[in-house]
Amino acid sequence: MALETTTTYDPILKELYVDQRVRNMVYSQRPFLALVPKMEQAGGRNFPLPIVYGYGQGRSADFATAQTNTGADKNEQWTLTYTQNWGVVQIDALLAATAKTSPQTFLPVLQARTNSVIENLANDLGGDLFGDGFGNRAQVGSTSTVTLTLLSLPDVTRFEVGMVLTASPNADGSSPRTGTNTITAIDRNAGTLTAATAWTTAITSLAASDYLFQQGDMSASRLKPVGLAGWGPTSAPSSTAFFGVDRTVDSRLSFVRHTGTASSLEENLIDLSYKVAENGGMPDTVLMNYRRKASLIKQLGSKVQYVERKVGDIGFKAVLVHGAANTDLEVYADQFCQNDRFYEVELGQCLLVSAGMAPRIWADDGQQWLRTNAVAGMEMRATVIGAQFGVQCPGKCGVSTLT
Repeated sequence: MALETTTTYDPILKELYVDQRVRNMVYSQRPFLALVPKMEQAGGRNFPLPIVYGYGQGRSADFATAQTNTGADKNEQWTLTYTQNWGVVQIDALLAATAKTSPQTFLPVLQARTNSVIENLANDLGGDLFGDGFGNRAQVGSTSTVTLTLLSLPDVTRFEVGMVLTASPNADGSSPRTGTNTITAIDRNAGTLTAATAWTTAITSLAASDYLFQQGDMSASRLKPVGLAGWGPTSAPSSTAFFGVDRTVDSRLSFVRHTGTASSLEENLIDLSYKVAENGGMPDTVLMNYRRKASLIKQLGSKVQYVERKVGDIGFKAVLVHGAANTDLEVYADQFCQNDRFYEVELGQCLLVSAGMAPRIWADDGQQWLRTNAVAGMEMRATVIGAQFGVQCPGKCGVSTLT
């Protein structure tokens, strides 16, 4: 019966989840994921992204000196490594067996579960685009038996009931704490996570300022795509190779940094834009969270201007601010952007690489549903595979910290 169900419902799923439908599901309320340029034919062992960050210095008012000092341009190559992310849906044998006689019951369940796993992967990818690749989701503010309060309330968007968490005192997941805990309830107004077991009992030595990770994501080798926090750190990067490049050689190999305050977001936007412009960039897209964008709208008052950008059938409304780089800045609110910063990017410098659409139903063998081995039922797998995010010329983008 399960095989007959697979044969019956595969064509329906393929019709329901054509590319455009999946894109519309994925891009809703995730503007950066929607807007970022994409290359969905990733291949080979890695993805090279070359950059010229300096010019040869064979130039002088004196010809002989120009000949003496001639040299090659300063070239580097980001060697982007691929990641993978999986979502799994299982339907038990009884539901699958009754599908033939009760399609009106089975199909909505099938569609709801498929929607759920794709949305879950899309949220994870949307969050990764602002992360550092290590998989940390938020920091602990405090714990009180079974209640954990996040250090930054807006980070609550990265958590779901049933999520299994682990922790580390370090953002890169090094020296991890022992143990896991499962979220049983979330108060999104208070920024609290509740579990059945006391947090410091389930996760040994869990403390304030620890970083929280979903189980399976934490790794110092960066299992997740490296997002804006990795490409544009708020402090100067070290000489440790980043996708094969020592970024201390020239600050053009990292984002322009600005220390701002929340008192005047418009001034911060303009100040960062002139710094990026002096570095050769022309930023056109600003990403901040909803709270910061709301503050900007209120600060601008009657001066506020809007512009709408459409991706497929989905439109995103941005606040328009005149920057210092001879470009207008389109300010978008993205729920996954950190509360303590905003990013100004030249969108054309950014690239999301993946092997096929991200996310998508995994059916490279032609089968969307498989029999499960360990339990009686069927299984569908969705994936974001071969994914990595890159910024070809990071110095043409910027990050501003906020207090």
